[in-house]
Amino acid sequence: MPCASTQSVRALQQSLAGRLLTSFTTAFVICAAVLLSVSLPANAAKQNNINIGFFLPYELKDSNSTTTDPTSISGNVIANDAAAELAVQDVNSNPNVLSNTNVNILRFNNWDPKFATQYTLVDSGGYSSVAAIKAVTLNNTAIAFGDYFSNTTSFTAEILSYYKVPFCGSTQDDPGLSDKSNFGSFFRTQPASAVGAYFVRLFSVWNVTRVSIIVGSDTFSSSYGDDISLAISTTNISVISKLIITPEMQNARDYSYPLGVLDLSDTRYFIIAAGGNLTADFYYAARDRGLTGSTYVWLGTSLPYVGTSLDDQRNRYGGSAIDDLQGYIYLKNNMLARNSKPVTEFTQRWTKLNAVNANKYPLLSDGSVPKYARASYDCVNVLLNGVDQVLAKNPSLDLLNITQTSSTLSLASFAKTGVAGYTVSTITISDSGDMITPMLFISVNNSVMATDISMIDQTYAFAMTDPSAKTFSVLAAPVFSGGGAIPPNDGSTPIVPTERIIEDPSALSILLFALEIIGLVMSGLSAIIYGLELTLRKKSAATPLFALCVVAGTVLVFVSIKLWAGRESEATCQVQRFLLPAGFALVYGAIFARLFHLSRCLENQFERARGVGGAWVIAAVGPPLVLNLIFAIVWSKKAQPYMELVNISKFEYFYRCNTLDEQTGNAMTYAFYALDGVIGLACVYLSHSLKKEHEVKMLDVLCKIAVLAGITIIVIPFLSPNTMLPRILRALFSFAIAFGTLLVIFIPSMIHVAFGELSKEKEDMQIIKSGIRSDHTFASTDAPILEVLSLGVVFFQTRGILGWSEAKKADMILHRRRGQTTITFSEISSYAVQAFNITNLILEASSTMSASAGAASNPGAEGDVLGGDGGEGGAVGGQGRNPESDREVVVTTKHFSVKITTSAPEHAAEIRALLFGSPEDATESKQSAAKNKSQVKK
Repeated sequence: MPCASTQSVRALQQSLAGRLLTSFTTAFVICAAVLLSVSLPANAAKQNNINIGFFLPYELKDSNSTTTDPTSISGNVIANDAAAELAVQDVNSNPNVLSNTNVNILRFNNWDPKFATQYTLVDSGGYSSVAAIKAVTLNNTAIAFGDYFSNTTSFTAEILSYYKVPFCGSTQDDPGLSDKSNFGSFFRTQPASAVGAYFVRLFSVWNVTRVSIIVGSDTFSSSYGDDISLAISTTNISVISKLIITPEMQNARDYSYPLGVLDLSDTRYFIIAAGGNLTADFYYAARDRGLTGSTYVWLGTSLPYVGTSLDDQRNRYGGSAIDDLQGYIYLKNNMLARNSKPVTEFTQRWTKLNAVNANKYPLLSDGSVPKYARASYDCVNVLLNGVDQVLAKNPSLDLLNITQTSSTLSLASFAKTGVAGYTVSTITISDSGDMITPMLFISVNNSVMATDISMIDQTYAFAMTDPSAKTFSVLAAPVFSGGGAIPPNDGSTPIVPTERIIEDPSALSILLFALEIIGLVMSGLSAIIYGLELTLRKKSAATPLFALCVVAGTVLVFVSIKLWAGRESEATCQVQRFLLPAGFALVYGAIFARLFHLSRCLENQFERARGVGGAWVIAAVGPPLVLNLIFAIVWSKKAQPYMELVNISKFEYFYRCNTLDEQTGNAMTYAFYALDGVIGLACVYLSHSLKKEHEVKMLDVLCKIAVLAGITIIVIPFLSPNTMLPRILRALFSFAIAFGTLLVIFIPSMIHVAFGELSKEKEDMQIIKSGIRSDHTFASTDAPILEVLSLGVVFFQTRGILGWSEAKKADMILHRRRGQTTITFSEISSYAVQAFNITNLILEASSTMSASAGAASNPGAEGDVLGGDGGEGGAVGGQGRNPESDREVVVTTKHFSVKITTSAPEHAAEIRALLFGSPEDATESKQSAAKNKSQVKK
């Protein structure tokens, strides 16, 4: 710049030498000339020029002729051109880079306009080659940038390499372009395809020595596969299988052959070199073959993800597709993140230019720059900085002389320029012409990406290597399939299959044993409590047979719990087939008998004080127990059980019961389920209808829980292939049902015994509430639903056509329930019960006592004194009795006559007072009842 100003001044002075000018005029002109020379553009002052050729498919139209969509090919071409031009402008205005050289842009279309919209059918390689030849021979193009497709790039790069013209690409990912024998002058700002070294480094850290390689048939996949194989061949790692997936396999999605080979090879570590679609297809096919899971590790060059949403993935590969990706490991370049400072600065600059010219500087919908814009800028920036460094060493180099530039510029000129890029922090080019970046190992964390497609790449890296793969930095614990963090065995160590079993001893077996002991102790304690209750209060205690069935049934259930531990055998299978169903039948058959008995009592408005009879229990328990035994014998003898060895995988196995006659075996098994199901449902039906009764509420809950637990026990084996879970849950549910039954049945007796409420003195006269047990002594503050007055042991007779029936010994009970009064006779010998409604008789007796006494002077049949008929019944007087008649009480209505004979006249007088309302006796009876009720409330 200073030299140019001095020459201008001297020329001006010579032109004015013959003129007479004042010194002021001369100075003015000189200053004007100096200012004029200073104001000239900088480019005009530069002495050298260099031509850079932009080779891009400007004529390609993938959408329409006016498209500027940044997601289309045409839109990306526009953005790449604009970014490359931006780099040229920055260098031209930078006084520190090519300060004396002007960079000229020459644009060359390398796509045949005749096939502008047919880019999927042709590659326009010939057209691109001709454009490259013309650019060099006719336009002195010293350096080149561009192209878009890898296939046309191979033509352009080969021609430019022949002329030794440095050529940089920003979009090409074909590994074949790294071949320097064909493309010696080509390099790119895309990561290297040589990934084998990174996998080898990972395997050395994990001590993996056996792998199999799966490779796609396309050029891209083949290059990756060859590089991986070459890298592994220099180590002690054995390649068990290397399989090529043919296009025919991929089109048919039939991978049975390669998967069969892999299965037989006993490989645990797989590397798949293929695109995303093929990787996904093959990976999920391997899943269906059982070659994925916690014992396998899958690694790849691509993430096996297809579609645009998680639902697409699930629709194509099943509802568990995302979960099944857990533990898949893939490589990812450690490029600059979108929120990094350099990327943010570039985006902000691009956005300002977009506001001026949106067509030239398009933006994506999320506000980011197009995919390859930053790489295109870096590409041209590296080219020009490399030329600058060469020119500094060779200042006499004529950049417009292709002969000189081709002999001076080489790939090494651009390898280490030290340029800070917008794709990586510092751009370095490898010997193969690829941009070197650190590599991240990513293990898919399915929980992170299970809800939103935007989270698909937000899995986490567990390790990083430097570009040379010499260092290995652990960033986090890897996530393997199943959630583990330790690399599984690679198969080099022989695997001894393990039996899936509740081992003895183990924590689970100890737990089952403890549950069995607790249950048996509880059964024994229940039996002891019942014995105490029977001793202290024989009449009100439950029927011995009922208690025996409940305790015995729970003992069978508790004994069956321990059988779920250890290996199954034919003996345990047969015992399991009988113990649990038989125990259930004993317990809930007895409960059904009690509920059925109570339902009949309540329907006839009386409740039997002695509880359910043994005959009822035998009728309810006997048939199911016998049927269970028959089913077990048929299953054992006819179905021919045997122990079947089941191989879950090559790592696990277990034994299970099976039958040679599968049809009979299944029929008997379902018969067990059906029989116990009928018992349980019958109990639920009765308990639900009686749940308003106080003590039936807990029994109702117990019956319903038992049915639900039984259904669960039956269904679990069908839902889970895991043999452990059904066994554990069956044991736990069995314990819960049996233990809960003991609590519900015997807890009232336990409380009575514990608090000393059982006494013989309270047995003769008591007030209780309706329930399944007659010895319930918890009285509410309100009037009880049912009052029962025990009138002791009597003989009773009924009158028929032929006279009085045979006298029967029975417990006589007076019931008052919701305004109805009933006398019942519970036969001691047969447990039969007869009831007589005397409601109207008692109401009339209190109001017509005098009339009844008068009427008593007219003796009735057989010397009995019959009272007048008051509506439905009459009252019985008691005058003129002989000693025999003093022990008899006769009650007569329109519908029946009952003779009550006691052992003592006082007993008869007490009954007479309660039934017919003698003032003195009635008062005494009411006081006694009130006193007893007060004691019960306490």
